[in-house]
Amino acid sequence: VAADIAGSNGKVLIPEGSKISGDLRSTAEGVQFVAQELSIINGNRVPLNATSQVITRKETVTKGVNVGNLIKNTALVQQQRRRLRELRAIGRSQLKRY
Repeated sequence: VAADIAGSNGKVLIPEGSKISGDLRSTAEGVQFVAQELSIINGNRVPLNATSQVITRKETVTKGVNVGNLIKNTALVQQQRRRLRELRAIGRSQLKRY
């Protein structure tokens, strides 16, 4: 990761120097990067399940450029999913009152 990736609150989620491992996989439309693991510089490893947009034309990818955006967007999606689960739980608890 070429630069720190921070959440909307400014807190660093992924520090600069962390590494993302994965594979390029063929799809019917082109190729995707499938991220499988984040190796944080402190030695922690985090499993990932993230994919890039489909690449449909020949591109030159600079190391670290697109992967950082991929992980940042993945982290934001995970935050949104967590919040949605929380809201659903609140909704269910409200329904139980009636």
